[in-house]
Amino acid sequence: MIRFIHIIKDDVFKFSSCEFKNRVLEREYLKSSHVERNSLLRKNLLIAMAITLIFCITDYYSFVQTPHLALAIVFRVLLALICLIGIYSIKYFPEAGSLQKMLFLFTFLYVTVSVMLFYYVPYPLYSHVISGMLIVLALCIFLPQRFNLMIASTIYTSAAFLFPLFVSDQASPKLISEGVIYMLAANVFGLITIRELNLYKRRNFLVLNNELDAKRELENELTTRKI
Repeated sequence: MIRFIHIIKDDVFKFSSCEFKNRVLEREYLKSSHVERNSLLRKNLLIAMAITLIFCITDYYSFVQTPHLALAIVFRVLLALICLIGIYSIKYFPEAGSLQKMLFLFTFLYVTVSVMLFYYVPYPLYSHVISGMLIVLALCIFLPQRFNLMIASTIYTSAAFLFPLFVSDQASPKLISEGVIYMLAANVFGLITIRELNLYKRRNFLVLNNELDAKRELENELTTRKI
């Protein structure tokens, strides 16, 4: 049994990820929030799947009576299937560490297929930047991973969606510079948000367990005095 009663200071947490420096304490936190986190992940993946399929409507009006429509819908359905697989895969990863690896793999597959969609279907170049920004923010806010994995996911997403701008003859220097700035802003905002969220949740975990330990000690003291 871990005793949680101590002063909650910033030196309890790692600076980079805001995880507990104490590995046992970090493991207890992940264990206590596992059920809630898995339930939230399922809901978020379900929402991501629904949003992915909704974009079939915009594809229809953008590419109606062209061969690109069928290709776009195929990619959208494939992305939805990736989300569906993620939803049903969560229950097979009871350990927090294995779940994080699964989420990283899911992110890699989803982003890769999304980039392929934009590569094979002639969307406007500015839509690459918008989509990349939305995915970066969605990863940080709705699909939380360990901070190091989150950084790798957002960097990969940003590079994958910005690459077409650098190799395209139609992309102006203005569009490229704006794309880089907007994507950088999305990464900074998203990573700062998830970092502060990690810190907030772990502080609440410590406060709650401090209160429970103090209550148990008080009950034990009262029981001792009665005896």
